[in-house]
Amino acid sequence: MESEKGEIVRQEQLASIGRLLDGYASGMDNHLAAIRESVLQLHNRLQQATEATDKERKQFTDILMTVERQVDILSTKIRHLERFAVRMGSAFSKFDPGEVVEEVLSFSTRLARVRQVSLKPEITGTLPSLYNDPFTIHFLLVILIDDMVECVGCGGEVILRASPMENAILIEVEGRITTGATAKHPEDKNPHWFIGQQIVPDLGGRLETVNIESNVKRSSLFFPLQVSSVPPNA
Repeated sequence: MESEKGEIVRQEQLASIGRLLDGYASGMDNHLAAIRESVLQLHNRLQQATEATDKERKQFTDILMTVERQVDILSTKIRHLERFAVRMGSAFSKFDPGEVVEEVLSFSTRLARVRQVSLKPEITGTLPSLYNDPFTIHFLLVILIDDMVECVGCGGEVILRASPMENAILIEVEGRITTGATAKHPEDKNPHWFIGQQIVPDLGGRLETVNIESNVKRSSLFFPLQVSSVPPNA
């Protein structure tokens, strides 16, 4: 009974954090809209500035294009944050696994950049919808990517793959220790790894980790499109 109450409290806490994140992301969206409007006005003023030389026009145009690119990048990250925040409030639901993969990649970019590891996505075909716990699957993928980024070390490469299977989805995290990479000692395991292994069966999934070659390691997650049984606290 106590464990059930604890799970209910946990879900309420996650939902509350999700609402806060969603509100924050929406506020940032409003600020970006204002920046876009300002950039548009500057573009118009630049076109009307008859006293500006061609060199000056190009310089200002390049600056405005840089601002627009950065706004687009931040807008994409905010969209990922909004979707992530909404999912925090519900355990099991129907969702697009491709969106979760995009979110995880977006959130893991900074760690990969700090560790000087190349992080690449490879999504094959259109992924069917899953009925599962998207927030927990997101957590599992973060564990696998973080672990692989640390394993391959500086100069290495991590590839996140997602592809449809018969009545299932396959998500793979592959790490490649490239020539000159400084790999992390194999005993230095991600502290959340054991927790992740315990969670996978509760989601009806399967986790496999194999060494393809001496310098290539791969972790594979298999999830059925529909879990046969949902945990009572979900």
